[in-house]
Amino acid sequence: MSTTSQVATSISSFTAKSLLVRRAAALGAGTMGSHIAAHLANARIPTLLLDTVSAERKTQERIAFTLRTGKPQ
Repeated sequence: MSTTSQVATSISSFTAKSLLVRRAAALGAGTMGSHIAAHLANARIPTLLLDTVSAERKTQERIAFTLRTGKPQ
């Protein structure tokens, strides 16, 4: 008996149990995280999408605030 058939036999005897997902979170709003969050939201599962704000983004926000208000932040 080959190794492949032994693995297939042990996997085929595995029984999966249903899992109720009530809410979910996706960490990282890149391509993969945003698509996962979108699929969960389309399945009507309340989903939280979390991402970090980079130092470059913070700098851009400070510059925009200064240009809008004339006051440094």
